[in-house]
Amino acid sequence: MEVAFELALSAHLEAATDWIVARQLGAGVETPGARVMDLVGVVPTERVTDRAAITDRTIPPLAVEADVGVGEAVPVTEAFDCSPEHAASVAERAAELGFFHRSRRGGRTYVRQTTRYPSGSTDSSGSRTSPTSAGRAISSSNSGSTPRWGCSTRCGWRRRATSPART
Repeated sequence: MEVAFELALSAHLEAATDWIVARQLGAGVETPGARVMDLVGVVPTERVTDRAAITDRTIPPLAVEADVGVGEAVPVTEAFDCSPEHAASVAERAAELGFFHRSRRGGRTYVRQTTRYPSGSTDSSGSRTSPTSAGRAISSSNSGSTPRWGCSTRCGWRRRATSPART
């Protein structure tokens, strides 16, 4: 019953908002993953749009963090802080996704980014809201007012605007 409700609410949120809705996320402040958030609505920013334009698939974090730019190609073994075998694997996956371009010169594999990864912090969202079964919302916001969810007297979810959430 709870899963059906979560799916119905997710579908409603996706249709009624521009949020990115995620289900069953591990969360926690002191102990990451100590609590499972049933639903989380993320308000996208321009960085999310820029990131989504690269690929809708997961770019290996090591590829994003690697010392590789869009200009000059660098040897795979020098771009990553890991074993040469793992570096080759990450570079291959990033190339499959279109994030890296691979080439060979003098018997070595080189990579360069095909596009710039959006700069700034790794936090790409303006705010996050997670409705709870008790009709409350756990919210955080980076700026401005954040949408929150409340439970009406009939326990139907409705949107209401509030002042910025306390984090």
